[in-house]
Amino acid sequence: MSLLDQPLGTQPTDYNPRTLPFSWYSDPEIYRRETKAIFEKFWQYVGPTHSLPNPGDFFRIQIGDVPVLVTRDKDGELHALVNVCRHRGAEVKLEQAGNCNMLTCHYHAWTYGLDGSLKSAPRTRKEEGFDKEKLGLRSLPIATYGPFIFVSLDDDVPPLTEYMGDLPAVIEGTGVNLDRLELRDRKEYRLKANWKIVIENFLECYHCPNAHPSFADAIDLSSYDSEESGWMSTQFGPPVDTDGIDQCQIREGRYNFLFPTLSLNIYPGHGNVSTNQIIPIDEENTLAVYEYFFEEGADEQEAQATSELIHQVMIEDLVLCESAHRGAKSGQVPEGRLVTKHEHSISHFQDLIRSTVGG
Repeated sequence: MSLLDQPLGTQPTDYNPRTLPFSWYSDPEIYRRETKAIFEKFWQYVGPTHSLPNPGDFFRIQIGDVPVLVTRDKDGELHALVNVCRHRGAEVKLEQAGNCNMLTCHYHAWTYGLDGSLKSAPRTRKEEGFDKEKLGLRSLPIATYGPFIFVSLDDDVPPLTEYMGDLPAVIEGTGVNLDRLELRDRKEYRLKANWKIVIENFLECYHCPNAHPSFADAIDLSSYDSEESGWMSTQFGPPVDTDGIDQCQIREGRYNFLFPTLSLNIYPGHGNVSTNQIIPIDEENTLAVYEYFFEEGADEQEAQATSELIHQVMIEDLVLCESAHRGAKSGQVPEGRLVTKHEHSISHFQDLIRSTVGG
């Protein structure tokens, strides 16, 4: 049975205790290989459908080296388009988000529909061999899971449902209703650390008793564990205090990771999901976007407390990740040694990196 075929609960006993070489966290060549082998091949979470509530809405995002536009057309359909004009290569839209009837390039005013089709190009009527049908913006695979939008740069990417593996079943098992989620808040954090260090920090709670006292007060770490399968892993633990949680509410924390850069986290209490979207900027800098979703009617005080807990944990993690990056970059230690009882999800993640990037 291969690494990607193992179902949850059937983890191997021979986790690799050796980390990736520490040079992989600051080497520009490794980052270029990751861009080609990972960010240009896999499904990437790009944002919630809540960001595109109306026809004509759009937002832009960077996937690896590729600028991407996500749009909602007049019929309500979602599209993912490479934000590169077919004339001279300028980015068509410079705004981060907005609403428009057409996508007009700021350079020479070539104008595209919200589906990417070329509608007009100034003074080209007499241009010999000019075929608008062949000059639309490149369209990309796009799919949704609940309110979450995914895009891939690879036209041959497997279906999102196949790629997600056990993750939908894990989330369904918590009882959260994805169709009732409302976006309540969004925060951004910039870290001077390689994206893999940020992911690996999320994938273990070995550091929680020492580094996250507020999280340790909320979740019973003595019962905390994790499982892996395919391209995903899940960490779980019950709350310390269950007195305030009734049978209809979520009774277990579930912190789920989908390779390469998305976490979907569910806390005990009223229905909630928080996303951790890790966006590599380069080999030494990362943008983390956190979004906070709660089911309709969720208690505002509880939602605020959950958001504040997540924010506090992230502020603490920022210090940890930047410190780990500086140490790894120093060149004084070639690699690390995992404590596999508590860090086997990191071993799983690093094996996925090795299998995709090579080396």
